[in-house]
Amino acid sequence: MQDPSEFLDPNSELIALSSYSNTKNVLLTAIEVTGPVDEELAKRAVIDALDQFPQLRSCLNEIRQNGRYHLYWDPRPEMELPLFVSELKEHASSTSIFDAVLGHLSPRLDRDWDLFHELPWEFHLVRVSRQHHVAVPVIHHAAFDAATASEFGRRCFLKYQELLTGMKDDSASLQEQALSTSRKRMVKVRKRTWEDLGYKGRIALTPIISRPALPLGTGMPEDKRQYHIKRVLSADETARIARSSLKGGGALIDLLAASGNLAIDRWNQRRNAETGRITTALTVNTKGRYQSLDHLNNVSALFFQSDANDRKDLTLLLRSMSTARIKQFRKQMDLKHYENTALMIGCASLLPFQARQKIVHLITQRHQYSIAITLLGVVWPVMKDGKRTFDSYPTHVRDTYISEIHGTGYKHLTSTPLVVIAYFFQKKLNLVIATSASLFTRGEGEAFADLFVDVLGEGTHIIAKSTQ
Repeated sequence: MQDPSEFLDPNSELIALSSYSNTKNVLLTAIEVTGPVDEELAKRAVIDALDQFPQLRSCLNEIRQNGRYHLYWDPRPEMELPLFVSELKEHASSTSIFDAVLGHLSPRLDRDWDLFHELPWEFHLVRVSRQHHVAVPVIHHAAFDAATASEFGRRCFLKYQELLTGMKDDSASLQEQALSTSRKRMVKVRKRTWEDLGYKGRIALTPIISRPALPLGTGMPEDKRQYHIKRVLSADETARIARSSLKGGGALIDLLAASGNLAIDRWNQRRNAETGRITTALTVNTKGRYQSLDHLNNVSALFFQSDANDRKDLTLLLRSMSTARIKQFRKQMDLKHYENTALMIGCASLLPFQARQKIVHLITQRHQYSIAITLLGVVWPVMKDGKRTFDSYPTHVRDTYISEIHGTGYKHLTSTPLVVIAYFFQKKLNLVIATSASLFTRGEGEAFADLFVDVLGEGTHIIAKSTQ
């Protein structure tokens, strides 16, 4: 009999079950490096890093206990490791390396990943030129969350450094969470009230029964492609935005959400359309919040709505979003969202995998928002006086330098066609706008990304003036 503690947690099982049809649930970290790379040594480094992530040497398996079906990670040490070295074909000068790598890997990213017979990860070393490579750990989200996926990439690089120099960096290896600058305080679970029950029900049902207003686009409805459009702000711009969000009475994620709302409004106004109600999903990491929750996927979400009147003044919208976010945290809505997920997984567990996969996929595809915002924090932050800073480590080994990190989620859980992924690397704010080709053409996606950055910049100036 399988130990229940070894079953997949509800979030991981939800992601495994929802990986169906065009939903791939892939986490991708593309580490762009310049300088000499020993390709065989790089593969050895990945193999060594696997020791700290046992689920990456496992496949899914299913067991029936007490009349219910459960998924668990079944060790498969005999399986061949998915390590690939390939050459990037010539790409147009107008195409970014990020785009070129995504196109190069699309056959692997778009396949139906059978986690019962394949390991939940693979590693690609893409050779752009003799002095330019892109190392790409690709992780299925069922295995773990973005923080751990980033940590896997970091430990691969540290192992490579150790193999190349013969020196082990113990201090850097002690860091438990490579992503997220948010400082979380452990809280006790609140006693439930009837008001909480009603609030929890509304949060669970609203995305299903209320369709969100979307930005207008001329994408093809049946187009299953996804565009990943990246913008990187300078260190000075990044510092100014971080200061402005605090001066405006909110956190950076509130400013990102408010800017996303206003960008949709302005986009539609330019096309002579009223937007109506905008719904926003903010993904959050629960690691460190609840003693009872510490899983491979510490992921939850908070949800917001705004009407046209709410979006007339950026400073008021920012403060209202900040207030609403804090209220939801105090009501522990991140925990309630997790509990809703656990309830759905528990109800579906009466059915075997393929049957409940179709049901769960159908339900998750009903959850759609106007825009989703994910703030991941600092990639590989440096610790100073016990606190995470905006510096990143490691950045190089000998003459090999990490010039940029491209991180994205590929065709994730719900059908929300507009997702903004934000993170910091070397003190610069990176924005990846992932948009469905069913909503925007590629050109429209590029234009919306530029508009989002413009609104974000304008917002910092408006806040600065209002707080003088």
